[in-house]
Amino acid sequence: MKLDSGVDFDGDGRDNAPALSSDVYLGYESVDFVHRQYPEKFAAVDSARDKIGSAGAETYILTNGTPGFHYNLSDGANDWDNTYTASWIWHDPTNFITASGYPTTTRHVVATSTGLTFWVKMGNGCNINRMFLYYTTDGATWPEGAGGEGRNSTQVKELQFVAVDSGNSSHDWWGGTLTGLTNGTPLRYKIGGCKMQGTNYACNVGWDTPFPNSDSDIARKTKMMGVWQVTNFNAATVGHFPHSDYGTMATGLVEGFHVLNARAFLDRAGRAAIFNTFVQTFYLDAQTPAGSIIYPAADGDTLWGSQYGAVVRGDRTVTATRRRARSTTSSTTKRRTTTRSPSRCRTSTTASPTTSTRSR
Repeated sequence: MKLDSGVDFDGDGRDNAPALSSDVYLGYESVDFVHRQYPEKFAAVDSARDKIGSAGAETYILTNGTPGFHYNLSDGANDWDNTYTASWIWHDPTNFITASGYPTTTRHVVATSTGLTFWVKMGNGCNINRMFLYYTTDGATWPEGAGGEGRNSTQVKELQFVAVDSGNSSHDWWGGTLTGLTNGTPLRYKIGGCKMQGTNYACNVGWDTPFPNSDSDIARKTKMMGVWQVTNFNAATVGHFPHSDYGTMATGLVEGFHVLNARAFLDRAGRAAIFNTFVQTFYLDAQTPAGSIIYPAADGDTLWGSQYGAVVRGDRTVTATRRRARSTTSSTTKRRTTTRSPSRCRTSTTASPTTSTRSR
């Protein structure tokens, strides 16, 4: 990865400094490998709707403490292929489990004293070795994620293998309990399972990095995922060269726009490099917006009349302000939200002529 002209991520000096590397690698830093995985299949009430990837996968909706479930049905169709992932993953909250050694009166979602317990059935054993429940609790956003990492506000709970199926030992039951949900919490969730490579995971899955020699190889490769990461990086304190040279170093990234490049190489040891470059710009906001109340000029000022106003000065990043006016003679509280115009925000509030107010 390359940040701007080549920021040192790990503090051990630039990996590919100027004059010491070719343009292919100039400014790029090695980052830590996390995992590589095969396609992730997502569950549905009807396994025929299972699909690869969370986008458009079946979403389950409930309110904790309230009976009933709702569903956003998957827009996919299951390929039933178990070469690189499970042939199917089944989760139906209102149905009963058939896990060996567990009561058949247990449903796929059970409310317990500690939280909500989820059960998921898949076929067949070792077709996957990781399973995740992606969820949101704000009642506004929808769960999306991959490989155990949630996107935006999505949270993740990893599920574990529990038992084989009582009727078919090649089918597995996975489960887990989601804690900390209060009554009335809206829960939206999806469930995905995948097979991660390496001996660190169950079933000892071998490494596989397909070379795009054919259309089928390309199709398979684009459904897989590799994850790398940068840890313990502090943008406010990092020492770096602002330009791709050996000039004066700077401490911390400046506020404003920056660009991050990621370069992925095919495995071609001893041969010319073939790679793809991904570019992402971002804005670094180094501090919270600043401002001050211009009018009333002092805390505790008394404002007379049936209307009173306030003026707030903000920096150029401010787009809105919120003001609360609380009466000193009653329990009345007035709140106002204003928009920027352009560096000052004005509000007015109607009050009783005899009310003394305090603006904060």
